Amino acid sequence: PPPPPARQWRSFIGSLDASKCDAMLLPPSKNAAAYHFHRLWGQEGWRLREAGQQSCWDAKGGQAWFDGVIAGRHCGWNWFEGANGALGRPDMPTPTWPLVSAPALLGTEAGIMAFCREATGAAEGGPCPWTGLEGGGCGGFDNELAHRCARANQNVLRITSHAYERRWDMCQNLEWLTCAAIGRLPGQGGATLHFANEPSSLATKWFDKHVAPGSMAFCDQCYTASAVFYAEICLLARICRNGPALFGAGVGDLITCAFDVDAFRNVTDALRAAALPETRPNTYEYFA
Repeated sequence: PPPPPARQWRSFIGSLDASKCDAMLLPPSKNAAAYHFHRLWGQEGWRLREAGQQSCWDAKGGQAWFDGVIAGRHCGWNWFEGANGALGRPDMPTPTWPLVSAPALLGTEAGIMAFCREATGAAEGGPCPWTGLEGGGCGGFDNELAHRCARANQNVLRITSHAYERRWDMCQNLEWLTCAAIGRLPGQGGATLHFANEPSSLATKWFDKHVAPGSMAFCDQCYTASAVFYAEICLLARICRNGPALFGAGVGDLITCAFDVDAFRNVTDALRAAALPETRPNTYEYFA
């Protein structure tokens, strides 16, 4: 047989694909994208981790926490906790889904909102009478997204609770993502998921922008909600045996994750082993 193609230096800049995801999951000293990815895992959501600081899993129990994630220990949580009304109560783990099963929906915040509005026939800025708020108000972006997506039969992650155990950070995000990948979200009905934005449409130049979530204000210690979606795609590409198929998926195309336990353990071992350097690498190139 012919020899495999020679490895060469490639640029991270361009449209997201499986190769660029591999570059993102490299040790943080290897390139600027990997450095940013590993900084997402701080103990406080939306705040970048610095060299020498503990990660979110350290506070949750380290390897024992990862073991619980892969076992689906918290998959039955209410992932809408904090939303207005019964939908957001912690003791209401399963929304009343309009259909038999509710696939997991991933995307940018704007993409998810647009998807759920379209699915429910709602116009942007339209009233939200189901919230029970005066004048049909929607109660803010997070509340509207939670209610619209539940009504659209979409399993989304929208925890706005301030309870310590359930407050959002990237570890909480990984837990939800793993539950989606193994098909154990409430009412999911199998490991089906789809996207509000095409994964292959994501431009990598936006991955490591420092903007405060919910605004356009520069924030040196912040990461964006969109960066979380990039990380979700790259994690799924690694922990699902059919991960490369994600990059051929269009908006709304259903995919069933063929979950790979060994790949999950390899990813989480690499996360735990990664040591952040004191300074950011000055290259976006990687060897592949």
